[in-house]
Amino acid sequence: MAFLVENERKDPCERKIRGRYREAAVDCWFPSTGEFYPRAVKYMDEEGEIQCLSKIQVLYWEQKYYAGVQARRFQCRACAQGRNWEFTLLFYPEEGTWKIVFPF
Repeated sequence: MAFLVENERKDPCERKIRGRYREAAVDCWFPSTGEFYPRAVKYMDEEGEIQCLSKIQVLYWEQKYYAGVQARRFQCRACAQGRNWEFTLLFYPEEGTWKIVFPF
């Protein structure tokens, strides 16, 4: 019986994204192609206030596995409060939850 080495796996696991994780509520657009794209996100900041980032520009998305858990990763950009924000949105289809990750 042979065993697969980590680099031979079909769906290799990714390393955890570095940054500050927050639970998020995401508004998505579902075109007729069956895909989905985030349009706006709300999250609670460090002070406990709810923040909203709208008019999200998705730079790219990819299917990933983090510790064996399937996730769809969206690399995004949005303009809010007079500044450009770059962040990552993670959608976990098994749980139906979203997380937003801000770089350090």
